[in-house]
Amino acid sequence: MKIHTLALALIASAATVAAQAPAAATGGARLGVSAGFNLATFSGKDIQGAENKSGFGGGVYLAIPVAPQIEFQPELLYTAKGAKSSDAGFEAAVRLNYVEIPLLARVNFPTSSDVTPHLYLGPAIAFKAGCSLSASGNGISTSAGCDGLTDDAGQPISIAAVDFGAVVGGGLGFNVGGQRATVGVRYDLGLKNITSGGGESKNRTLSFLASFEMPLPR
Repeated sequence: MKIHTLALALIASAATVAAQAPAAATGGARLGVSAGFNLATFSGKDIQGAENKSGFGGGVYLAIPVAPQIEFQPELLYTAKGAKSSDAGFEAAVRLNYVEIPLLARVNFPTSSDVTPHLYLGPAIAFKAGCSLSASGNGISTSAGCDGLTDDAGQPISIAAVDFGAVVGGGLGFNVGGQRATVGVRYDLGLKNITSGGGESKNRTLSFLASFEMPLPR
């Protein structure tokens, strides 16, 4: 199944759930649009000197009431991951672009003010949409695709097309002109070794996101 077909199928299923969700749970389902930035790196027993690499993250999601103060939040995101390293004036970086689908349980904590804290967690599946390498130093810079990537021994390294992870995070919601805006932070823990050859390498991503939520028609 192609990535866009799977994504559309999941969004369509979520929309059906939203239409059937009890209105009394939190006042109805909402469509959210999010954007922010990532600090990404790799971890693993064979990873040394990996540093955080910044990149974009954002997309759309649905917040679907399933019980008082509890919502199902499926997302469709474009997110940049990877890592960089530097030594003696040279810098090298790996950039991995993914289409990611987190499926989150969101718990809201009402307060006496217009600010509503929330926490969420759940699994995520990510499909690789691109991979590139870059290097710079001494006034020279170059970049290339990940085809032909090798380890220190000259053995080929391939990057997995699919990654799996666990997402945990939280944020604050605000009422803005009768609509809801949120700011938050999340940690995406990659659970799969994304390299074939070259040792163990797993994605680690800290994301800072802002979003705007709009109620769906009933």
